[in-house]
Amino acid sequence: MKILVTGGAGFIGKRLVERLDGDWDNEIRVIDNYTEQVHGIIPDSKDQPHRDITSDDTWKELKHFQPDVIYHLASDTGTGQSMSDTTRYLTNNLIGTAKLLDFISNLSTQPRVILTSSRAVYGEEENHINTVPIPRSIYGLTKLVQEQMFSIMDNSNYTFLRLQNIYGPGQSLNNPYTGLISIFTKQLDLNQNVEVWDDGKPTRDFLYIDDAVDAIIRSRTDKTIGKTYDIGTGEGTPVIDVANKLKELLDSSGTVSKSSWHRPGDILHAVSESNYLFKRDTNWKCRVSIDDGLSKLIQWYKEL
Repeated sequence: MKILVTGGAGFIGKRLVERLDGDWDNEIRVIDNYTEQVHGIIPDSKDQPHRDITSDDTWKELKHFQPDVIYHLASDTGTGQSMSDTTRYLTNNLIGTAKLLDFISNLSTQPRVILTSSRAVYGEEENHINTVPIPRSIYGLTKLVQEQMFSIMDNSNYTFLRLQNIYGPGQSLNNPYTGLISIFTKQLDLNQNVEVWDDGKPTRDFLYIDDAVDAIIRSRTDKTIGKTYDIGTGEGTPVIDVANKLKELLDSSGTVSKSSWHRPGDILHAVSESNYLFKRDTNWKCRVSIDDGLSKLIQWYKEL
């Protein structure tokens, strides 16, 4: 099977490619610009060429590649950053998706497309069922528009996965804009103070990386074609509880405190409404609890 993975060197994409690469019948191509914010400074490599999804040269290089499946993960993902770097987010998330759609339109057969969207499309609505998404950040808006772009291109061979907060081993420890668990981990390991915004009230649905990748792979079934799913544990965890658990696991002398600061574009509560339909269609289930996931993360971190 021929597979194209955009964003295939990122946190989720890299783990997805590793899983897909375990099948010898798969021929995989990866698009990733190896942005320094996520990856640090990485030298050019023939084995891992730097491909920019917004560049025409990328698509010229792939013009003879006919994928059976496309996993579209490539996006900038910082909610707060998107509110002050709008051009970057519109370019990478929307122009990049437009280039992908142009590529698909020139293929001889239509591939199966899995788009990783985000819970950020909902905005602050606590009840997602039968709710019209109203994003509160530029990032959330770009993810919703990505969905709409595929929907109106008369291509029903897609599945949209609105992922919750993904965490786990391999997440960047140097990106100040995404992955609050990894951000907290590094701060507490340095015995620094962790401040939980909005007076410590936010809750999140934290999904372990392996469970997220398993959901992405299982979503390729025909039963999910043309459908949109929320992907998460279905359980909300107070962010301040996560910070205190990390402090305990790291035996940190750093402090965890509440702050009245509100990050522009952010929301208080984000929890997957229901996984029933996705579980029914794919037999997927969340296997790693937040406590076990945090322990796995810290074990990985200490071995670095």
